Amino acid sequence: VFHLFVLLSYALLCVLIFRVLRVLQFRLVTEYSHFALVATLIFTVHPIHTEVVANVKGLDEIWSLTWAVLALLSAIKYIEARRIIFWLGSLLSLFIAFLSKENAVVWIVMIPVILWFFTTMDRRHIVWMGVSIFVSFGLYLWLRGQVIGWSLGSPPQELMNNPFIKVVHGQYLPFALGERWATIVYGLGKYLQLLLVPHPLTHDYYPRHIGVMTWADASVWMASVMNITLILIAILGIAKRSFITFIIFFFYVTIGLTANIIFPIGTHLSERFLFTPSISIALLGGYFWMLYSGEKFRSLTSIFVLLVLLIFGLKTVVRNQSWQSDFQLFTTDVRTSKNSAKVRNAAAGALIDRSKNTSDQRHKEDMLNTAIVHLNQAIKIHPRYKNAHLLMGNAYIYLKDYVKAVIAYDQALKLDPYYIEAEDNLILALREAGRKAGAEAKNYDKAIALLQRALLLSPNDYEINSLLGIAHGSRGDHKKALQYFEKAIQINPNIARAYVNLGYAQMNIGLEDDARISFQRAVQIDPNALSQQ
Repeated sequence: VFHLFVLLSYALLCVLIFRVLRVLQFRLVTEYSHFALVATLIFTVHPIHTEVVANVKGLDEIWSLTWAVLALLSAIKYIEARRIIFWLGSLLSLFIAFLSKENAVVWIVMIPVILWFFTTMDRRHIVWMGVSIFVSFGLYLWLRGQVIGWSLGSPPQELMNNPFIKVVHGQYLPFALGERWATIVYGLGKYLQLLLVPHPLTHDYYPRHIGVMTWADASVWMASVMNITLILIAILGIAKRSFITFIIFFFYVTIGLTANIIFPIGTHLSERFLFTPSISIALLGGYFWMLYSGEKFRSLTSIFVLLVLLIFGLKTVVRNQSWQSDFQLFTTDVRTSKNSAKVRNAAAGALIDRSKNTSDQRHKEDMLNTAIVHLNQAIKIHPRYKNAHLLMGNAYIYLKDYVKAVIAYDQALKLDPYYIEAEDNLILALREAGRKAGAEAKNYDKAIALLQRALLLSPNDYEINSLLGIAHGSRGDHKKALQYFEKAIQINPNIARAYVNLGYAQMNIGLEDDARISFQRAVQIDPNALSQQ
């Protein structure tokens, strides 16, 4: 149901974009053209939107842009009709856009620019509209500050939340200034490539999907040339109000907030950050149609546009399949984002979860071993990735390699001594490793050592105390075994097996009367308790 709601919201947004472009296209040309239709169709089918529309979390992007477009449409109506209702509607719509997602802040710049570029009204009204919009944002900013405070804090020194740190001799250090800006410029170039050629797509651009870039990388210089060229074209066209200038300006303003230029956003790139900027490529497509849809080039232009729509549409359909489930998404994108610690970790987690539901033991082991390969790579990229160590331990638990599971959980706790989930799982791993050492290898000293570690972490665990009693009894230390069996019964006095174990320990040290009482108690709980021995 929620996916359907997201899809309908996206459809509504596309209709609104068409409506706004229909209003604006008459400022571009003196005669009717299909500019608005072509541009809207390109926006609608663009594969870069798959993450936003297919991901249930993407509604924030859709609503933010929807309300921003409504604010723009109302502002245009206000400039044309000078009616206060449109002014209020614009401010209210933009305020809701801020509440949907705060990257709508770019529209406090874009709405006045669009009004200036596409209308011939008195600039005083445009300035008034701009000031009003800024006040609307100020109200939102005040509300935000009341809820979460005003401090922006310092950048986190953790790789999954700050892509501009690197591992040097086991320590995390910030990027050098040249590395930082080379990586940012490369990212801007990558965004341009994804708009023009949306392949390959992935939901994960976390470190190190994009490596530590330097100015010695040819790809950085290519990105630099692309960006500088576009900016120069835009500057040269300002005086003439060139539509190409507007398109370029729109792209850089709407991507600027999420391009790590102002502050680090936690990842190098994200396809959802291109949701609003992708309007620029749609406008470019519409502009291309407008220029070359005359009689001379109409056939070729029509074929080209239809081909672009077909390719984009097919790519979107194919990409949608990756979003059917977490398992499908993570195991698909890990082939594209091989150097991302996060997607390696996520793919491993999905494989571990899937392995629990398969009855084919060989297939189960294959999935778990593949998960371990992914986790080793994640840890190689991000040595302090505590969740990867936790999942590594879980994979070994399901493979019944409890000693390796203990090593993995120990490493997770070394990184975070208060990692409760790792501690709980460590207790389980130590307990099962101790059981296996005693029952299978008959190595009772090793079993006792492992179980004693588990007991220090969980002194009131019935199973650990019981296993320690069995291990000491098997080694011949029946007095010690008696102590642990008595402690196990104190923890849970309703298990027949505990009284049977206690009875045998009592018999072995000559307490036959006590043993008889223990056996009677076991039979009271379970009449078959003695026959099961």
